[in-house]
Amino acid sequence: DSIFVDGNYIVKGVAGALLRLMLEWHLGEGRSEFTNREMRLVAGARMPEIKDNLETRLLLLRRRLEEKQAPIKIVRIGRGRVRLETEGPL
Repeated sequence: DSIFVDGNYIVKGVAGALLRLMLEWHLGEGRSEFTNREMRLVAGARMPEIKDNLETRLLLLRRRLEEKQAPIKIVRIGRGRVRLETEGPL
């Protein structure tokens, strides 16, 4: 689940799977807002059994995208809700 943007490595693993999931929903359904609950239901099998740390993974993913200056951003819009923002077409 490694993700590359313009040939630059961004992230892999669970965070990569979450980003891929949001991008697929965005491209396939035109959605840009997602709930933690729906992501947990779909990605739950990939999360460690000891602790459900979806919020932590999303926070680290958001920071990673900022650090890499990727044209993709994840913005928290409320409790348990995030928005995928892109700079231009995907």
